Amino acid sequence: MPTIKEQLEASQKAVGEFFELSNYLLNDDAPLKANEIPSDNKYHETARQMAEDLEIDWETMTSEESSRVMINLLADYFCNISTVEGYKPILSIKFAKD
Repeated sequence: MPTIKEQLEASQKAVGEFFELSNYLLNDDAPLKANEIPSDNKYHETARQMAEDLEIDWETMTSEESSRVMINLLADYFCNISTVEGYKPILSIKFAKD
């Protein structure tokens, strides 16, 4: 079983990943449809698997189906953020140069 420190670190990492995905999907340069995520992008395979899980054809998905894929991706990443019993989340953001 992970220690409290490991659980807190995992939760912090999950917050960062959720923010990163949100930024990718919601910025001005975001793909219009999930199947337009480039194959070399780190979210491509996850999005493709999500479409398969939702029984959506990757090649012919509609805009509505694409929205379902993207929302489910965001939901999955959000659900990876866990709280640790006895701790309340306090958000503190730091930025690092790419």
